[in-house]
Amino acid sequence: MKDNTGSKDQQNSQWQLLWSLFDQAISGSAEQQISLLAQVRVQHPDCYQELSAMLTAHNSDHPLLDEPDQLTNWHQDLTIPDHIGGYEIIGPLGSGGAGDVFKARQNNDGFEHTVAIKLAPVGRYSSWVLDSFNNELNMLLSLNHPNIERLYEGGVSADNIPYLVVEYIDGEHLNVHCDQHQLKLRARISLFIQVCDAVATLHQSLIIHRDIKMSNIMVDQQGTAKLLDFGLAKFTDIGGRDESAEMTLSGWMMTLAYASPEQVKGELITTASDVYALGVVLHALLCGQLPHQIKAHDLADAAKQITEVIPPPPSEHITDASSVSQVEPNLRGKLKGELDAIVSKALQKDPLRRYSSAQQLAEDLQRYLHHQPVLASPDSVWYRMKKFTQRHAIGVASTSLFVMALVLLSVLLFNRSVELEQSLLATQQEKQRVRQVTDFLIDVFKTSDPLLSQTEVVDVKTLLDHASEQLASQFTDQPATRAKLYETLGSVYLNMSDVQQAELLLQEANRINTERSPQDRLEALLIEAQLLQSKGDIKPALALLDLFNQQQGTLNLPIALVMKMALLQGQLLSQIGDPTAAIQVINEAKARLASAEPMADEYRIRQLEADMNHLLGSVYWKLGDWPQVKKHYQASYQSHVQRLGNAHHLTLRSLSALGVLDYARGRFSEALDKLNEVLKQRQQQLGDNHYLTAEAHNRVGAAFYELGQLADAEAHYQAAVQGLQDSGLGQSIKLTRVLNNLGLIKRQQKQYQAAAALFSRALVIQTELLGETHPDLAAMVNNLGLTAYDQNLLPEALEWFQKSYDLQFQANGHQHVNIAFSMTNIARMYVMMGQADQVDNWLDDALALRAEKLGTDNLMYAATLMAKAEWAWAIKDWALASQLADQALTIRSAQLADDDWRMAVVRHLRNSLAARQGDAQYDRLLACDLQLIQQQFGVTHPMVRSARERSPGVGVELCAKD
Repeated sequence: MKDNTGSKDQQNSQWQLLWSLFDQAISGSAEQQISLLAQVRVQHPDCYQELSAMLTAHNSDHPLLDEPDQLTNWHQDLTIPDHIGGYEIIGPLGSGGAGDVFKARQNNDGFEHTVAIKLAPVGRYSSWVLDSFNNELNMLLSLNHPNIERLYEGGVSADNIPYLVVEYIDGEHLNVHCDQHQLKLRARISLFIQVCDAVATLHQSLIIHRDIKMSNIMVDQQGTAKLLDFGLAKFTDIGGRDESAEMTLSGWMMTLAYASPEQVKGELITTASDVYALGVVLHALLCGQLPHQIKAHDLADAAKQITEVIPPPPSEHITDASSVSQVEPNLRGKLKGELDAIVSKALQKDPLRRYSSAQQLAEDLQRYLHHQPVLASPDSVWYRMKKFTQRHAIGVASTSLFVMALVLLSVLLFNRSVELEQSLLATQQEKQRVRQVTDFLIDVFKTSDPLLSQTEVVDVKTLLDHASEQLASQFTDQPATRAKLYETLGSVYLNMSDVQQAELLLQEANRINTERSPQDRLEALLIEAQLLQSKGDIKPALALLDLFNQQQGTLNLPIALVMKMALLQGQLLSQIGDPTAAIQVINEAKARLASAEPMADEYRIRQLEADMNHLLGSVYWKLGDWPQVKKHYQASYQSHVQRLGNAHHLTLRSLSALGVLDYARGRFSEALDKLNEVLKQRQQQLGDNHYLTAEAHNRVGAAFYELGQLADAEAHYQAAVQGLQDSGLGQSIKLTRVLNNLGLIKRQQKQYQAAAALFSRALVIQTELLGETHPDLAAMVNNLGLTAYDQNLLPEALEWFQKSYDLQFQANGHQHVNIAFSMTNIARMYVMMGQADQVDNWLDDALALRAEKLGTDNLMYAATLMAKAEWAWAIKDWALASQLADQALTIRSAQLADDDWRMAVVRHLRNSLAARQGDAQYDRLLACDLQLIQQQFGVTHPMVRSARERSPGVGVELCAKD
């Protein structure tokens, strides 16, 4: 069999050259076409005759080839009309092989709308021209993105002119904009990321652009990049058909300098081809010229360069005359390394070795802008050390891999500490350097704190565990340094909710006998107080802070340390149920901060004020003073926005607090908007396997739960569980909160055993981390009581509720309002078990506590009123039961919908009292409310059983009758 491969390749090359030359020729004037033909006659004689014939046909007045019936009257000697499709033509904007573009406007009732209109040009009609127009129309109709040219309408005019009406962009091409505005590297990259976002949207819609180049990217007056010209775009073929078989003219209509190797070879074109073109654009933006210098009309040389020659990296391809080299000092040094690597990965000859998507390319550039390690660079210790140095130099504490770099550096320094000591302790100067290394290591561990940086906890925890093991054999002759490092590591573990490991490390620090400065001793005391706080020993923690206050009187301590103590004291006072004292402490600290000597670090002052406002908001929350909560949360949020921007970790923490406030006040839609924004930023900055992203999922899930969208809520809770497990917090307090919420979902779905299993799993983790007497266990114990109650296991439920009460009472007495949950549930169990005489003062104490802490218009207060009304029914005090039910109904009807099960419960009790005299007019009302309660809990639930006992003979079937 004869091998025709060579002849086929030669034919493909000839076609490609011919249509590349044709595209160039028709974009120029008649004089330019004549000059081009003369060059082709000498350089490519095989193409001359065909190209000349094509240009003759193009410039003739023949009608369209593929639409003879529809477009037969349009001839070259006709001029462009003044109006088309209701738009007035103002003037030309540009011309290309597949269309002319005009500026136009539409005036409706005095409102002027400026657009761009693309017209199929005179004499150029062919199947590929009309296909291009129809293709662009179909593509843009399916897209809506701020960085993609917007389509308004399209069709064929009354004069048989095919046209598209698109967004008019008053701006410049991307490279022109960057040069004329003298944009530096970071600004160019930020603009380019917008283009990547647009291309990523195309790919998500299964569209390949296939013609990404500088001339198809505009930047408007607001600095927004816009991707244009979808005439060559193509929906990806999900069936896997080989596009190389389509030897259509449009398949060759690409700008060769931006074409990927697979495009040049006629192979399958995928989204990776667009990634390659983006790499070409990025290369030109960074160094001022394209990666390959394509010779005019020399297809063979161009094909060889694109498919075989590896272009020089941008750092070695800078043109001195380029704008970027003139405005960016040391451009070569800034390009060398990461930016070279990013461009190289995008321009790989093999599509499989490029970035997997435009989104991944954008994310790597975002990492570069935030001084985070990029995917394109080798993942080495020294590389991450370099990234740390960059971040530290500019004060960016929020980069996502900051902790990893620092702790890795710490481990390296630990391993070399003995060698350093032997070589540096010879002179006093060398001793000073050892001290500097020690101080630096301390800063390393402080910066590892996940509350101060955004990082992947799974890596941090693994590295910290390794650092803790290394520390056991390091700095043996520097006890003060070892103690300080143990304390710092312990503090980091505390903020990661690993109380056990934190306590072990702090115990190691206390075992070291060493002379320490008063300031060091007080800092250690603060960490010990934080440990006690985490274990639930609030009063002993406050006692330590009292000792701190006594000892600091004669010391000149840094204001930051004093403020840190005040913040911790305010938290503790709030936790024991004394918000008034907490507010006093915090306000005194704010006054002291305002009167203190100016600090060198203005940022620290503003951050301390923001932290205090955040804590004040949380304290006022305990008092139910919502205006004050919002005032202080909003002040903290605005401070973070002004100093750190909208996307910083601390700003997002404040925005999340405002979202939770909306949630607590029943404004679930507003809460969802804020919490979704936090989640979006967390995902973009940290990825899905970071614990902060998981916490954001948890809060969004809670909002969906309250909106009744249980499927969405459960999806976010499951994402939170997965994120915490992936980040190394699969046995953490944070996970127990998500398990609790999943359990609540299962209760709503009447899957009571599944709910109990989730609550039990959470309780095991909490007990292991906090101990068996920690008051924070009470909420989970209470939930287990509820699931036992759901399954009609009343004695078991009573036991759980009693345990929940004991945990809270031993810690705080009756000071904290949450104990009212247990008190109310204990009383309800006694009533349902027929032991109403055991209720005693449970309900009266719970009502008094909720009235004092929450107010008498709160839904929790109404829940206790209902429990007491049920007790009054049990003891046959009908008048008291009616009075209490009326009060509960007034509170609930002001805040709940009529079809809420809580409304059904109180109405059913009230109407049961009215129906006691045998009046049948209440039967249908009782039946409908019974139906709502039964739908909520299931037919076997004890609440349904109690309702049936109050209205014997009334079944839900009566509700369906008129």
